[in-house]
Amino acid sequence: MISGLYTAASGMALHQAKLDVLANNLANANTPGFQADVLTVEVSAPAAGSLSAGAAGGTVRAGRTVTDARSGVVRATGNPLDLALAGPGLFVVETPSGERYTRAGNFTRDAQGFLATPDGFRVLGTAGPIRIPDGGLRVSEEGALPDGTRLRVVAGSDAARLRKAGANLFAAEAGAAPPEELAAARILAGHLETSNV
Repeated sequence: MISGLYTAASGMALHQAKLDVLANNLANANTPGFQADVLTVEVSAPAAGSLSAGAAGGTVRAGRTVTDARSGVVRATGNPLDLALAGPGLFVVETPSGERYTRAGNFTRDAQGFLATPDGFRVLGTAGPIRIPDGGLRVSEEGALPDGTRLRVVAGSDAARLRKAGANLFAAEAGAAPPEELAAARILAGHLETSNV
């Protein structure tokens, strides 16, 4: 009887964890570039011969939460500061905690004239933060900027080396090497990637 209670309790705890992940995904359904989380499940069976026939046993529990790396739908916005990655990759931004990475391309112009995230983190190019020229920002499909530098894009395919860091950003796992720069990335100016939820 007592093993049945443990089995039921483990199932309830798992469902609560699943609801937490689902609630966060739904809360970000309209967040540009958001990548949904998926909860893994770990099952432990009772030891052989430890239960009588027909008795309940075994438990389930929430495992790791992994990121669904599939891209969201890309939509035209007409805003030249909106940038979308067509294919793999992550934009690189500068934060007080170091470089962070994002799929969200809903960028703005900060008070000093730099390209930035809505939270004020500056977007990085190969020569540092990207300053928006007086005539407006122009980015080629290859990520080239008018001053001859390029928008930095890194590989985002190795999800095991990245963790969510809040504000729709990713960070390299502690002790892991930062993601490699992508030599070729296709960037669509005036477009925005939606959430993949």
